[in-house]
Amino acid sequence: MDFEQFLSEAFGAQKVPYGTNPEANNGQVQKAFGRLITDMIYKDQHFRIGYDLDDGTVSFVNRTNGQNEINPTRGSKTGLEFYNRIGYVIFELLDHAKAKTFRFEGESHDLKQLYSKIVANSSFQRTLKQHGWRYDGEKYDGLYLFSKGSK
Repeated sequence: MDFEQFLSEAFGAQKVPYGTNPEANNGQVQKAFGRLITDMIYKDQHFRIGYDLDDGTVSFVNRTNGQNEINPTRGSKTGLEFYNRIGYVIFELLDHAKAKTFRFEGESHDLKQLYSKIVANSSFQRTLKQHGWRYDGEKYDGLYLFSKGSK
C-alpha cells in the first residue's frame, strides 16, 4: 500500500479510554469554566481534551509534566493513531454536549498545514459523516467549521 492509499484509508475514530480520574478511564466528562473537559492518556502522555460551550471550539493540550507541547509522533502511522484517538474523545464530548456545531483552529503554521490536509481527506470526511457531522469549510486561515447533519 502506498502512502496516499494509506492516508485515504487511515482516518477513523478509534475507541480509547478517557475520563476525569487520574487513570483517565472512567468515561466521565466534567464541566468547568464554560467547557466540557476530559482526559486521555496516549503513550505515557496525558492530554486534556475540551469543548467550549460558548463558541464550540474543540482543543487538546498535553498535560504531561506541565508541558503544553503536543508532539505525539515521529511517523505518520503513530500520528494517525494519535489523531484517531483524539477524534473518538472529541465525538464523545460533542455527544455529551448535544452540540450542533464545533470548530478547531491551527495555532501555528505547521498545524494549519496539517489540519488543512486532514479536513480535505476522504476518510476523514467519511468518519465525520458516520458520526453525523459535516465539514462546512474554513472561515479564515486555519479556522475550520463543522455542523451536525448533512448538506
